[in-house]
Amino acid sequence: MRLPRTLFWGMMLLWIFVAMWWAGSRRNFAPIRGALKLENTGLPGFHIADSTWNINSTNNFRFSKSGSVPVITDDMAALLDSFIRYANSHPYKSVSINGCFGLEEMNTSAFENLGLARADGIKNWLIANGMVNRTIQTVAQPIDWLVFSPEDTLVGGISIMLYNAVPVTDDGLESRMASVKSISNLLSFDTDFSNFVRNGNNLAAKKEE
Repeated sequence: MRLPRTLFWGMMLLWIFVAMWWAGSRRNFAPIRGALKLENTGLPGFHIADSTWNINSTNNFRFSKSGSVPVITDDMAALLDSFIRYANSHPYKSVSINGCFGLEEMNTSAFENLGLARADGIKNWLIANGMVNRTIQTVAQPIDWLVFSPEDTLVGGISIMLYNAVPVTDDGLESRMASVKSISNLLSFDTDFSNFVRNGNNLAAKKEE
């Protein structure tokens, strides 16, 4: 009978030891996971939304403070490649790139402000990496709540929007050309400006002989 009792108490002690180790491990690892979660949610992410398609990521652009050259990681480049493929498959959608800048930042670029310089840098990157020729609008916006982490690195600073551009079809183009032709027939002048003709038929005035 001693062997089963010894085995029972040995298993009990082993179970208690394992339970204490597991509880201690959770206490040690929980703050680390919480800190990582706080760090990820504390920094601005990258977002693009268009009808049923969207990107939501904790990755984002980086710029040096008062700088206009974007730092694009491999993960961020993969997101932008996805955006380029989507945009290229929707040719009637135009792109708007909003570059942000802080009022305390110094603009050393050739642009009117640092936001336009940053937006133009992203525009050039998109075109260089396969975005087809389309209307890409660049705008700028001063913001006083930009996030710098560390202090000399801007996180984000760029927002990208897709919007519908109304295509000009062949029928629409012909209609517009017909309208222009009709207007030109309403009012025309001869080469020596001596006759003034209205509606192409009725003589309104002639040079008196």
